[in-house]
Amino acid sequence: MNVLIKNIRKKIIEQHLTVRALEKKGGLKNAALHNFLSGRVKNPSLEKILSIAKALDCSLSDLIEDHQALAAQWDPSLYSNVLSLVASLLEQQNLYLTKIQIDKIIEEIYSYSLKLAPPSLDKNFANWVIEKHSSKKDL
Repeated sequence: MNVLIKNIRKKIIEQHLTVRALEKKGGLKNAALHNFLSGRVKNPSLEKILSIAKALDCSLSDLIEDHQALAAQWDPSLYSNVLSLVASLLEQQNLYLTKIQIDKIIEEIYSYSLKLAPPSLDKNFANWVIEKHSSKKDL
């Protein structure tokens, strides 16, 4: 099973949704998601994947990344640096976010940082992630 299908199914279960409910929430046609999850459609458009991510309130990377492979990578120093940078940026910008928002910010920045060669922090990316998550009104 490909990573995208596995992650969508996992999110559906976590959020106690049906495939049809997710199709409606994401503005997809009847059976569009069902056809992809069952293998009838091999390559959904980026637009459809983004609609699914938005409906699931997650990032594109949450759906396309192999989280088991990333979980195997652990860099305590990098993670500590991510925590420090996020705390510093939130303080500088005088932002007060929920724990859920902060957890998502940290996870997204850490996952991205692990993929850089060599693994490192990108302050511009961190600022962008914080801006993206702090503008969400539903959290």
